[in-house]
Amino acid sequence: IVTTAYLDYRISLTTRSDPAYLKFAEIELPGEIQAAVTKYEPEDAIISASVIKTVSSGDMFVEFNGPGSYVEFTNVDGGLGGNCALSINYGNGKSGPKPVDVTLNGQAVGTMTIDNGKSWVDLLNEAIEATCVPGLNNVVRFTSSAGSPNIYSMTVYKSISSVPPTTEPPVSAAPVTPLPTNQ
Repeated sequence: IVTTAYLDYRISLTTRSDPAYLKFAEIELPGEIQAAVTKYEPEDAIISASVIKTVSSGDMFVEFNGPGSYVEFTNVDGGLGGNCALSINYGNGKSGPKPVDVTLNGQAVGTMTIDNGKSWVDLLNEAIEATCVPGLNNVVRFTSSAGSPNIYSMTVYKSISSVPPTTEPPVSAAPVTPLPTNQ
C-alpha cells in the first residue's frame, strides 16, 4: 500500500504577543516549493530473518528477529531526486535503544538509534536524511544489528518541484503599521 500526499508551504510571521506590537509580513518565495509524502507498508517489502505480524487493529509490522535481519522497500519514489528524508514508524518497548543501519541504493546512509517507547504499541518516529535518485528506482533497506524494533511503516519526504533561481531577494514584506494602543 503506497499513499502519496502533496504539501504546499505558506509562511507568515508575527512578533510579540502584545496586540499593540503585532506585526505581519508575508514571505513570497520564487517559484513553487512542493514536497510529496509517500508511505510504504511492510507487507509490500522484502524481509530477511524477520516476520510480518498483524496487531488487533489490522495494522501490520515487521519484527526483526536478530542481528542482520532487515526490511527492504523497493521501487521507492525519489521524486525529482536530491534531498529526501526516510522516516520509520516503529515500536520498541522497553528493551533499550537499538541501532538500525540504513542504506539507499546499496550505499550506507547512516545509523538510526531507535529509542524506547512506553510499550511495544507506543509508536514513535525516527528519520534520517538521504539523497534519492529521480523516479521509482530507489531501494531503501533498514538492517538491525541488535534485533527488534518493530517497523510499522516507512515514509519518504521528497521534493517534487524545484525553485527556479532568481536575482531578486526572495522576501518581500508588507509595510508595518503599529496598532493603536488603548490609553
